[in-house]
Amino acid sequence: MAVGQTTNLQSNYPDFLAALQRGGATMWVLTALLILAIIEGAIQLSFLSRRKHVPNDFDKDVVHVADTKGIDAGIALCKEKPSSLARVIQAALLRHGAPLGQIENAVRNEAILSRYVLLRRSRVLGWIAAISPILGLLGCSLNLIPVAKESEAIFPGLEAGLYCFAFSLVITLIALGLYFVARARAFDFAHDIEVRALDASVTLDRKARQSIRLIEDIEEKIKTESMIKVPDLSDEFDEQSQPHESALKTNVTTHAGAPAQA
Repeated sequence: MAVGQTTNLQSNYPDFLAALQRGGATMWVLTALLILAIIEGAIQLSFLSRRKHVPNDFDKDVVHVADTKGIDAGIALCKEKPSSLARVIQAALLRHGAPLGQIENAVRNEAILSRYVLLRRSRVLGWIAAISPILGLLGCSLNLIPVAKESEAIFPGLEAGLYCFAFSLVITLIALGLYFVARARAFDFAHDIEVRALDASVTLDRKARQSIRLIEDIEEKIKTESMIKVPDLSDEFDEQSQPHESALKTNVTTHAGAPAQA
């Protein structure tokens, strides 16, 4: 069985080369597009890895660091470990203290930019998928035009043209498959980035509000305890209220009828 398969492969290999030669220059262009589509698809799928764009538990680490060490420490962590998620969370941290609506808008805008970056490299696959069938039709036409006036040679020309068109459809299917896989992965990453960044922003905002309320409660308690207490003077008033100690005696003697001296 192995010998038969090897023989079939060896017999098909010259047939493929013969098809390339019969198809003309268009077949070689299509072959180059196929190689480009495979290379570009591998590069795109390698680029769209979760470790590079949405690392696990990174948002939780940023929330913990920002809550315990401050917002500047969270920004430093985002710069130390760059990724698409880090850029979106950094945009939220830079606006920390602003109203929550403004922070959420900043996160959504940055997530849109990250999605554009993730999708940008998949354009090449889309172009290849769109160009390949056009090139196949062009190759079919180029093989039929020279033999259009010769009835005996029209069938070999049509056969060579169909080789081009069929090969172009194969390339289109491969390129479209890689294109849609890359786009689906990019959209999934963009959605995860936006959701996790919004959740981190809301968590930090809630923690900040709780800290503010705690500080206000502590200040109110300190003010209450430091109020000046009114001294109790009831004992002193009791001591001064005794009549034998507080009564004042006066004795005024007047002499009636005393002549006034000149």
